[in-house]
Amino acid sequence: MGQPIYNVLFIDIETAPIFETYQLLPVTLKKYWDKKEQYHFENHEKEGLNYQHAGLFAEFSKVICISIGVVYHHEGADHIRIKSFYDQEENLILEALSQLLDDKFKSTDYYICAHNGKAFDFPFLSRRMVINNVKIPNILLIHGRKPWELSYIDTMDLWRFGDYKHTISLELLSNLLGIISDLK
Repeated sequence: MGQPIYNVLFIDIETAPIFETYQLLPVTLKKYWDKKEQYHFENHEKEGLNYQHAGLFAEFSKVICISIGVVYHHEGADHIRIKSFYDQEENLILEALSQLLDDKFKSTDYYICAHNGKAFDFPFLSRRMVINNVKIPNILLIHGRKPWELSYIDTMDLWRFGDYKHTISLELLSNLLGIISDLK
């Protein structure tokens, strides 16, 4: 890859359905969920059967927490700085991230890294920013950019080695590489 680790912002998002249960969905949204359910899930005979997966779809869920981390060098040693954005109001979480990315990570020398970020985190964040009328930071804007111009690092992508049907959880990958975490 070649970029210094000091130029990488590590990011993870947590999401949750906007409405706690299928029964709480407004009638108009139920119609759209039912269509999405038929398209995405094999078992969809009973309405709302797969609603527990709504947190995976930006149209039916929201960002509840964003955690970021950076590695920096200070006084001869590497350090890790971690910060989490969370609030009852999703737009405040998204605005805080957008502001940080545009202030500190606007240069093309910086990268953002997530596990399955290309397929989930980055598009999810962008969609929720559009829905919440939050400015999408430059580092997340991909329209018109060539793949090699993107400032994304995706650990799932790296582990695939070109095999696009393969997936792995971050926990399993970390364990295989001997990176043990006591966070649960």
